[in-house]
Amino acid sequence: MTFLKSPVDRLPLRGRKQWATNLLLAALATEFLGASITVPIMAQYAASFHVDRGLVGLVFSVGSFATLLSDLWLPRVSDSYGRKPAIVLSLIGSTIAYGFEAVAPTFGFLLFAAFVGGMFGGTPPVAVAYISDIYPPRERPQYIGLVPAIVSSCF
Repeated sequence: MTFLKSPVDRLPLRGRKQWATNLLLAALATEFLGASITVPIMAQYAASFHVDRGLVGLVFSVGSFATLLSDLWLPRVSDSYGRKPAIVLSLIGSTIAYGFEAVAPTFGFLLFAAFVGGMFGGTPPVAVAYISDIYPPRERPQYIGLVPAIVSSCF
């Protein structure tokens, strides 16, 4: 009995690498678009909690600090359990955090949600490691350069 192969399995190795890279970059863009989409409404959202609009920066600061921390632990998870599980874990954690942000009953909970989102926001180092795993050294720069380009274009 033969099993049906996916269309990706029928591609030559080069095509599978390109497919995986495009999927990785799309996942990266999804994560950072989710983070940047809240920027325009955050001042009004914070005002709905009756806090000073100046505290909006605190939400972004907490998220950024947590992202710094995730850049420390998520690559280690990726080295231990694999790149794909680490990326999936990051996307699931970010999705949960965005849900928490959407239903936050208090400003403190919003800060907590931003921290949780940041803790799962360490996808770029894992993406760079994945690209380094599948491409030879001479091809890496062009693909690794796409990672910060995607992140920057989302903001």
